[in-house]
Order: sequence, then structure tokens, then C-alpha cells
Amino acid sequence: MVKYAVLITCFNERDRIADVIARVQRHNRHLLVVDDGSHDGSREIIVKTGAPALFHAQNGGKGAAIRTGLTALLARDYDYVVFMDGDGQHDPDDLPAFLAEAEKGTDFICGNRMENVGDMPYKRFFTNRMGSWALSHIVGARIPDTMVGYRMIATSLLRRFPLISKGFTIETEMLIRCFKHQISYANVPVRTIYHQMDDNKYRGFVDSWRIFFFCGGMEGMERQILKHQLPTELLPESRCHWANS
Repeated sequence: MVKYAVLITCFNERDRIADVIARVQRHNRHLLVVDDGSHDGSREIIVKTGAPALFHAQNGGKGAAIRTGLTALLARDYDYVVFMDGDGQHDPDDLPAFLAEAEKGTDFICGNRMENVGDMPYKRFFTNRMGSWALSHIVGARIPDTMVGYRMIATSLLRRFPLISKGFTIETEMLIRCFKHQISYANVPVRTIYHQMDDNKYRGFVDSWRIFFFCGGMEGMERQILKHQLPTELLPESRCHWANS
């Protein structure tokens, strides 16, 4: 049986994080929440849920939160890590579809919202299509939704490379680094869920341009990692109690 953990990143999601945690726990009790310096009461809500959690003293960006979570999870004996946002835009009820692919031994399983875009704002749809086309060309594989953060990746693959991104480019970095190896890959349809755009921390064209510039700078950053051994983790102010294995 596949053993996996769900890594939930959170920043100022007091109205949604408890529900996300509860719904994930219906499918899998192995989870870790990384709160990236929330100042809206999210931290206190997470503590009340009793879920395993790590807390950043200040906001470091989504990439920093993911790196902190991976530092903890890769030290344990999980076969896979599922990446999920704490804002409720990733539906925990889609987890069985990811798990079905993982049980086949697939290394990299990516959510795909493009089969049913639902209420996806046009700006997001456009930048997604543009970004997915560009990144698919870079990695040499057709990936219909490169911008989705809802993914399941084998820990054996994640242990092969460091991560250095601090913001939303972490997801692009992971994708490019994974496809530098010989991997098996699959897409699974996931629900498209959007809240009011004011609540959305992804800044459309701004973050899309950052992603494209990041792609162009990957080779240089890799040289810096090898030459200077740049730090690949952000040490958190931590409180973490794990579920029993």
C-alpha cells in the first residue's frame, strides 16, 4: 500500500484552513501544515485542529513554505508527497484519483483543471494556457496544466535535487527538475475552484512573467547550487507533532 503525506501550505486562510484540514483527514491522516507567517489568526486555528504543523515566524513565500515542509517530510518514510494549498482551491475529494495513479508506481502525478475550467477567470485561463505551452516545450512532455499546485510526487524523485525558489516559481522549478530525470508521468482531472480574486495570492501576469524569467535562469541557478552549495531550506519556528505511523 502506498504511504503518502499531504503537505498543506497556508498564509492568512483563517476562514478556510480548518475545513481543508478536516476534509484531508477524511482521506489520509498523514498530513503536515506549514503556516507561512500568517497574521490573521490562522496559526491559532491550525493549533486548535491538532494537525501536525510548522510555523514560520514571518512570511517567506510559498516556495519557502514548501521547502520547509519537504525538509520535514523527506526525513520520514513516505512514498509520496501531495502538495495542496490551504485556501480551499484544491479539493481533497480528488485525492483518490491521485492515489490510484500512485499505486501504479507513477513518479509525478499532476492535477489538470483544463478538462473542466468551470469558473476559472479568463486572465488565469489565458496565462495558464500560455505557461503550459511554454513549459511543455521546455520539459519535452505535454502538460496541460503546469500552473496547478495540486500534485503528487514520489519522494524517491524529490530526494534527487535541491529546491531554491521562495515564491510561486517553486512549482515550476519542481516540474523542470523532475523532468530532467527519466520519470513516469500522469495527469488526473481535478475540480476547478475559485474564490473572489481579491483573496487569490497568485498575481496573474506578474507571477507568470516571474515564472518565464525563472525558466530562463534555471541553468545559472543550478551552477550556483553546485558551486556555492546554496542553502535549500528555511529553518522555521516550529511546533510539530506527528500522527502515529
